[in-house]
Amino acid sequence: MNAVEFTATIRNNNLAYLNWKVDDAVESARVTMEQLYARLNHTPYPVLRALIRNKPTKGLPAHVAGLCPGHDSCEDCVNGKLTRATARAGEPLARVFTDVHGPLPVQSRHGNLYWVTFIDDYSRFPAVYFIKRKSGVFAAFKRYKACAENITKRRIQSKFL
Repeated sequence: MNAVEFTATIRNNNLAYLNWKVDDAVESARVTMEQLYARLNHTPYPVLRALIRNKPTKGLPAHVAGLCPGHDSCEDCVNGKLTRATARAGEPLARVFTDVHGPLPVQSRHGNLYWVTFIDDYSRFPAVYFIKRKSGVFAAFKRYKACAENITKRRIQSKFL
């Protein structure tokens, strides 16, 4: 396939930015359909067949060895596309998802570097709280819990799956 050449620029904020371009290179080996499937981020086989046939993308190999398997996706793709095995919550606050994000590259005016999200599975209502340190997650949860329980007149259920 083609050789990919790139350079990285590191800015003052310590973030690296990739500057890349694809340069033509001589194809040295045959590529199988399975290899192309993996290299192109598990693109479905019908799309790969169309790309090879129409050649709309620069850098595709001139020849792809082997035939497509009988199925159009691999086990990893199927598992990645599965939704939750459990049904959506049947009432507000029955299940709340949370995640902590950060640190931000620049501190906010109030000194916050992180944020935590709480999403009610029933209503899909998101709540975002900005915090200074990860240790502030519990305090943010207590604020979320008080607010959500006052609004819904229900209690957050505690279940461990």
